[in-house]
Amino acid sequence: MVINEVAVYNNNISVCNGTDWIELYNEGSGPALLANYTVLVNDQEYDLSMQEGEEEMELAAKEFLVVCSDDGYFDFLIEPYDIVSLADETGSIVSTTTVGNVTEGLSWSRRTNGTEGAFFEASLQFTPAATNVFPVHPTQVPWQSCGVQRKEYGYLCEYQFDSFVVFPMSPNPEFSAAAFDGRYCSLLLTGDEGFVFDFSIPLDGVSSSELERTVQIIGGSSDTEGSCFYYDETTQEQKYVYVDERERTVSLCDFPTRDEQDGGFLYRDSNCTTIGLTEEQALLQSSRSENEGFEGVACDPANQRLFVVQERRPMKIWLVDLVTESFSEFLDVEGNSAWTDLVTDLTGIAYDPIREALYVLSQESRVVVHSNLDGEIIGVPLDLRSYSSSVEGITFYPESGDLWIASEPNRFFRFVRTRDGSDQFCNTVAPTTAPVPTTASPTLPLPTPDMVINEVAVYNNNKVFAMVPIGSNSTTKAVVLPFLPITLSWSALLANYTVLVNDQEYDLSMQEGEEEMELAAKEFLVVCSDDGYFDFLIEPYDIVSLADETGSIVSTTTVGNVTEGLSWSRRTNGTEGAFFEASLQFTPAATNVFPVHPTQVPWQSCGVQRKEYGYLCEYQFDSFVVFPMSPNPEFSAAAFDGRYCSLLLTGDEGFVFDFSIPLDGVSSSELERTVQIIGGSSDTEGSCFYYDETTQEQKYVYVDERERTVSLCDFPTRDEQDGGFLYRDSNCTTIGLTEEQALLQSSRSENEGFEGVACDPANQRLFVVQERRPMKIWLVDLVTESFSEFLDVEGNSAWTDLVTDLTGIAYDPIREALYVLSQESRVVVHSNLDGEIIGVPLDLRSYSSSVEGITFYPESGDLWIASEPNRFFRFVRTMDGSDQFCNTVAPASAPKIPVPAS
Repeated sequence: MVINEVAVYNNNISVCNGTDWIELYNEGSGPALLANYTVLVNDQEYDLSMQEGEEEMELAAKEFLVVCSDDGYFDFLIEPYDIVSLADETGSIVSTTTVGNVTEGLSWSRRTNGTEGAFFEASLQFTPAATNVFPVHPTQVPWQSCGVQRKEYGYLCEYQFDSFVVFPMSPNPEFSAAAFDGRYCSLLLTGDEGFVFDFSIPLDGVSSSELERTVQIIGGSSDTEGSCFYYDETTQEQKYVYVDERERTVSLCDFPTRDEQDGGFLYRDSNCTTIGLTEEQALLQSSRSENEGFEGVACDPANQRLFVVQERRPMKIWLVDLVTESFSEFLDVEGNSAWTDLVTDLTGIAYDPIREALYVLSQESRVVVHSNLDGEIIGVPLDLRSYSSSVEGITFYPESGDLWIASEPNRFFRFVRTRDGSDQFCNTVAPTTAPVPTTASPTLPLPTPDMVINEVAVYNNNKVFAMVPIGSNSTTKAVVLPFLPITLSWSALLANYTVLVNDQEYDLSMQEGEEEMELAAKEFLVVCSDDGYFDFLIEPYDIVSLADETGSIVSTTTVGNVTEGLSWSRRTNGTEGAFFEASLQFTPAATNVFPVHPTQVPWQSCGVQRKEYGYLCEYQFDSFVVFPMSPNPEFSAAAFDGRYCSLLLTGDEGFVFDFSIPLDGVSSSELERTVQIIGGSSDTEGSCFYYDETTQEQKYVYVDERERTVSLCDFPTRDEQDGGFLYRDSNCTTIGLTEEQALLQSSRSENEGFEGVACDPANQRLFVVQERRPMKIWLVDLVTESFSEFLDVEGNSAWTDLVTDLTGIAYDPIREALYVLSQESRVVVHSNLDGEIIGVPLDLRSYSSSVEGITFYPESGDLWIASEPNRFFRFVRTMDGSDQFCNTVAPASAPKIPVPAS
């Protein structure tokens, strides 16, 4: 059985008398005995056999059961961020969900009905004992005049570069498409993993553009590429249109408005109409790669059609008829020499309905080509070689006619129309003609790998590759398509392989005297470009590939934006499928080595504590900041970085957000960068910065909740070239529980492990809090790298009268005292190192229902609290409680919450 739906704010009096309810579903093939199952709301357990007269009741396969809270025994009251679980007769959790931030009128429902592992989302419709239903995004925001084209767009020679914007984010968004949204006069830039970035763009330029929100497309292959906004002035129809490169489909979607409650996601299955090639058309695709499919789309609502470009093999423009929902060939670019003299791939397209003309973008050739609907090229192309090596998306500002180009990894450019070329297409003042690259478009089948690309040296006296073969008895993974046999050999015959730099091919048999040379298993080969035949010159964003004797691509990488002194290296040596990253060390014919982040930035006075922190009754709420981002960052930890006087807030998926915080408050804080932790379970929780004034040692410390480990890491500086990532395997020392300690953990859930950590560098130790089962504070000795129990909170009634979980901890080394945070009880508890509670707790019930992280500003003593989904709060010390712990002026006492049944 699985949890299928949770009604938090039930407004239907006919179901469960208007109270909260939980819907269960038996997705199995046989009946389920209810007496074997227990429902949990956080830690409160409800035995399903307690339903009146249903001790032996079975739930048939594919049937629903609604458990109401209007019964005397089932008295649960569910709120956002509560954890609702289902346990079997052994106590094992078989289904669980953390309720989202739903409001009245929204149900928390499983997206794929009855499927454990499928994600939940908010739905506008309650469906008790029925299949879940999800809303279609309304598109009722009026289209503004900025989105209406009044005159034809210009000839390309009329356009002049005006300005560009760099969007700093780590990891980079990798912009691949651009569309204009006339509802908000905004630019929608598509990035990796289906993320769409919504930028407000003033009419007078891009320099003052701002990111308003991020929307994620859920569904398909997540390889979302070209896009456009389909707006029909007659019918007022509004659709966001995008292509999926790998699936070779186009989708027309109701795009969420900015004020929608669930506007952070666009679900393709329920919000879009998707059209694909016929089976016959798909079979005629000669491309050897899923990464050479649909790249761009242009909208023509007046004629109910779309234009879709295919990147290569074959380069083609398709016509999509929206009445018949079908594809047909519009222009065979591959067979048109006028086009192939200018372009070797197609990556974007825009349409001028007034002039009935197309503007087609090529990434490799770095040009825009202008043509009529007969495929005849108009005038001279727009040369983009001076601006970017990786142009991917193209669109226009309809009202002004300005041309916008989106570029990987994180830029977009504005070109303005500065003159009128009339009918002469500006040929009398033609700019530098576009480059004419060598065309190489072999038809190649699917891969069976033996060798992989392991390293690429871009800026080096000798441009090199290093390749390593995979032996048949190797433990190394090979990426092979599922319908092909796995054929790995002990040695690799070099004559069977070809290296490609973009489309330029280099036969390895051409190395002098090496026609029959074999490369032994686990050995390296360096291919240099200083030979007359091997004349490749590699730049960032070039595609470097390896093909076998059948022409199949067996290994490939797109070179990152590396600079001089950096190698582009595979992270897991010799493993196809492992990602690449920049390395500070070249390792030709040797195992790749990755840098440890230097921490040479001096610690500032803001990060040095000069006096003890206050008693909790002395603190008063001052201000808070909401960080608007979609999806929400889900702040779970806070640490102070004295190198920059900044606050490091940890979110989902290992992302750490670096906020600069002025001493006088948080209201003027700014997000400086984002760093992602790679490695572990990605369930990164509590954090602190370990700074030793004597040794100058600086370490970022965090806990992994599911693994129950703590890691001490060299955290990247802001000016590092590869500072967007922190690799746990190479940048951190990780310490875990012993096998015996792990076996004594009574919690049945991975989500009840380590939640917070506090640093005590003077004594070379850490304090780690465990959320529950058991609630505990651990001591980590950094000399012996071992855990020991410091305080059994579960067995201390003074603590359990105040808290039912532990989610954060901070330490005062001067007073030698702890400040412990509880999310469920919404309090901070102050104690000495004997576990004795000091004074009264700090009551947080008025501020947030999901407090997760706690830290101090060392210099000022201000207290900061991080809260899911996207807030942090500042409390300032306003008086001196001295030894009386402020008991004479105590605020309202903290909530008394009963201890749940074990």
